[in-house]
Amino acid sequence: AALRALARHSVKLRLATLGCFTLALVLLSRHPALRDLLTLSALRARLLTLTAEHPALSLLAYVAIFCSGELMHIPGVVFIVLGVVCFGRWAGFVAAYLGSVTSVVFSFIIVRAVGGQPLSEDALNTAWGRRLSYFLQRLHSEPILIVALTRLLFWIAPPLNYMLAMSQVSLRDYTLGSMLGLVPPIFVLCSASSVLLPWLETRGTETPDAGR
Repeated sequence: AALRALARHSVKLRLATLGCFTLALVLLSRHPALRDLLTLSALRARLLTLTAEHPALSLLAYVAIFCSGELMHIPGVVFIVLGVVCFGRWAGFVAAYLGSVTSVVFSFIIVRAVGGQPLSEDALNTAWGRRLSYFLQRLHSEPILIVALTRLLFWIAPPLNYMLAMSQVSLRDYTLGSMLGLVPPIFVLCSASSVLLPWLETRGTETPDAGR
């Protein structure tokens, strides 16, 4: 009983730490000084300058920016369109796909390291775990398929990254499922970049986060 109580306390502590960490990152992204640097126009200007001066570093910088933005809950569509604007339609698709997969994997690693796996099979017996039991059981039996299907629906949404990171799914299955499921939505968003660009330039990083 004492060990169970200690385990429950540890889970609560890790979840509280994760909540504080996430809140701090979101608030940081909303700070006026940083928010101005994270608009599509500002990011495009800096990345195009880097591409002209150090082309070999531009892709690495883009992926790093994508990963940071994902952690700060900045809408991923901003970075997908940024890839097309800076690298062209097809190279931009490759860059956006690489950035998307890398960012969700990076988010998975950070969230699991901080928050642990409270949605593992042991959590199915809890009141809140039972509400997710069907999804978690399917995730356990067909992890790659379920991850791929959720990516088709929710793209790179941070809440999905968090839920999957806190489940029993392995990093390998998570990565493979994300790689499969992200191809169609990233392709569609890249194809629609010319339509999205004017809107994103006026809305900046405050774009609504539906589906990311």
